[in-house]
Amino acid sequence: MGKEIDAWKSAKTQAEKLIGKDGTLPKPRADIAALMDAANKIAVKLIAARDSMEDTVLELNDAFAKVYDAADSYSDIVDGSDFKLDSKDKDQKKTIDQVKKLLDGALEEIQEKTAAYQDALKEFNKHLASVEKDLKAAAG
Repeated sequence: MGKEIDAWKSAKTQAEKLIGKDGTLPKPRADIAALMDAANKIAVKLIAARDSMEDTVLELNDAFAKVYDAADSYSDIVDGSDFKLDSKDKDQKKTIDQVKKLLDGALEEIQEKTAAYQDALKEFNKHLASVEKDLKAAAG
């Protein structure tokens, strides 16, 4: 992001030479070169922020993976438990089945949501990773 400003400065200098002493270029309302320099500094900040965000996205993805694994593990424990009830007793067997269904449903929902969050984070990370490349491509 500098070639266009060099071209601008060169064009401005050539235009001033063509006009000569008899005329003047109109003054721009703002210093375009200074504004581009400021934009370039912000782009550098954006790239640094992107690096920090990538680290945070990976950290969050790892946290969701731990939630998923914990829910999966507890689901296995629940499935193998009788909750210290008598599974041979008809009423207690019914209670055991209800508890398993209740807990497994909630744990499955947690796993589905955390998997969806991880998918969204992967997509977001792809966009983050392309920021610098996209800025350079736009600059030509």
